[in-house]
Amino acid sequence: MSHAAATWASLQAIRQEAPLVHNIANFVSMEVVANCLLALGASPAMVHAEEEVEDFIAIARSLVINIG
Repeated sequence: MSHAAATWASLQAIRQEAPLVHNIANFVSMEVVANCLLALGASPAMVHAEEEVEDFIAIARSLVINIG
């Protein structure tokens, strides 16, 4: 499978599943990351409260970390 075909297949899978994505991001990039994930078809969530993280991990499908 070509790189383009693999990329397209991945995008289609994301759009079909609409995964919930846990984002740990700095406040500068948070909106950009959320908008990119929405454009891909994912459902971003920015969970910052430590007491919520453990419960949220159980339902999130992936994790994005950007603290730079």
